[in-house]
Amino acid sequence: MDEKMVEGLFRVLKVLHTLEGGEAEVADGFLLLTYPDGSTIALTVEEDEVSRITLPVYHRRFQKAAPEAKWVLLCRSRVDERLKQFASLRGIKLVGLDEIYRDIGEKVVEVLSAGRTFGDLALVESPPDEVVVEEIEEEIDGEEDADIIPIFVEEGEEMGTEKYVKCRVGEGEVKLLGSREVGGTRAKLIYVPFHVFEYSAEVYTEGEILPRTARGYVGVNASLDPERAEDVAQEWKYGMEATSTRPPKSEVLKTRMEVEDAEKKAKEHLLRALAREKEITRETKEVVIIERKREYPEERSIRLNYVGLYHLPLWRVSGRKGTILVDGITGEVLTRR
Repeated sequence: MDEKMVEGLFRVLKVLHTLEGGEAEVADGFLLLTYPDGSTIALTVEEDEVSRITLPVYHRRFQKAAPEAKWVLLCRSRVDERLKQFASLRGIKLVGLDEIYRDIGEKVVEVLSAGRTFGDLALVESPPDEVVVEEIEEEIDGEEDADIIPIFVEEGEEMGTEKYVKCRVGEGEVKLLGSREVGGTRAKLIYVPFHVFEYSAEVYTEGEILPRTARGYVGVNASLDPERAEDVAQEWKYGMEATSTRPPKSEVLKTRMEVEDAEKKAKEHLLRALAREKEITRETKEVVIIERKREYPEERSIRLNYVGLYHLPLWRVSGRKGTILVDGITGEVLTRR
């Protein structure tokens, strides 16, 4: 696929995304798709052939261009499932061009069969955005951060191994926060075990025939009793780094939940989390129509793939006014007592 083909593909995706009420822009070789709920997908097309060697280079490019977005890399050549799984653990979703072409075709048919048109967004109307192909000058340094595994399985590693997510909030930061919030600086780093699953599910929108495929990661708090715990799962974030070595001077909570129980909890969570109301905006020449439609996942379509046991960092800070629990990755105060 040459540069002109990439430009054309990005223009088609921009039009289809805009028709669904989202925003889209092209910058530095990436197509950034922003959804009405504020979430973003950063999409780019493979330049060098994707492999375990080149993936860290793409990872750095995504981090530089859109660190908060979900990352999608379109591959010109066929990608096997093992490499897809390998990339997904680093936060990169590999999609073949044949898959994206099929999805585009289905979406166009859906738009036209619903009596809608491309209107002012017609592909021939506006000039294409300039696509800048960034030169990759960085070299892969195999010795840099050798003790850190950037949440993907390296050569020789097995799926399902135990990992500790790197704490990004330092002790000094939480002590300063504790002094301000609870009048104390007694800080303890705690690691909470989570069973992590990669998921996919078919999600239907009210009044539409074809479903969309929702994909992502979900983590289940394995330190809780499965018989008593209710909604103990949460959406797993991209971009975390993990190590096989337990950090010193930290406390690790006991793992009380088996993988089988965690899988049930993850599925229950997804059935709730993926069922929601979706706001759809349609424009005509006279008015803007806003509709609210219900989305719901098909239970039988939910697929869960076990990634492994990951421990999330949590700071417990105590003082004369009480105790706070602080997210070791974002620095957010989670609870106060």
